[in-house]
Amino acid sequence: MIVALNFKAFRELIGYNSVKVIRKIDKRFKNISVIAIINPADISLVSMIKRKNLKIYVSLNRYCETYGSFTGCVPLDYIKEIGIDGVLLNHYENRIDLKTIKQFIEYCKKVNLETMVCAKNLKEAKKIDKLNPNSIAYEVPELIGSGKAISKYKAESLKKFAKIVRNIPICGAGISEAIDVKIAKELGVKGVLIASAFAKTKNKLEFLNQIDKIL
Repeated sequence: MIVALNFKAFRELIGYNSVKVIRKIDKRFKNISVIAIINPADISLVSMIKRKNLKIYVSLNRYCETYGSFTGCVPLDYIKEIGIDGVLLNHYENRIDLKTIKQFIEYCKKVNLETMVCAKNLKEAKKIDKLNPNSIAYEVPELIGSGKAISKYKAESLKKFAKIVRNIPICGAGISEAIDVKIAKELGVKGVLIASAFAKTKNKLEFLNQIDKIL
């Protein structure tokens, strides 16, 4: 089961705090594989961390392939060269159009960067699925940050999502505790996307241990 942790711009998960957290949670779990999705401000900082088990993604919304005259854009070539594993695209808080998503995915495949693309509904999930990202994260916008888990409050919709996509189905929005992840797995998804609950918990390694244990 994939547990993707969206660091966003939480004070607890940005800058040197991101380094501290990543070092703490970089361990081998029995039932989960963890992805830390960092703020783009931290890619150079995080790239210097020696890690054994953790994958690192970065959240992006601007597209540029390589080095050159691109203001406000992190080149995908640079991201790959410094050891980042993948990118998160189209989160509800930072939406991009389908054409840009397609460009991102196509170039990421060329340089062997993984892609996780968010979808706000089933219709959008179907469109994104045709572009063949590594994974699709279904997040119902009104549940994001609410503490009301998508696996509990949108169970039927989530079950349908898991069946209609060919690429790895992931869900987010309101996932707050281990039981939410267990239910999501039972509904057919292969991973979860967590942000606020992870940022606010004091013992972040124990948070992941509880999820690993319940699965």
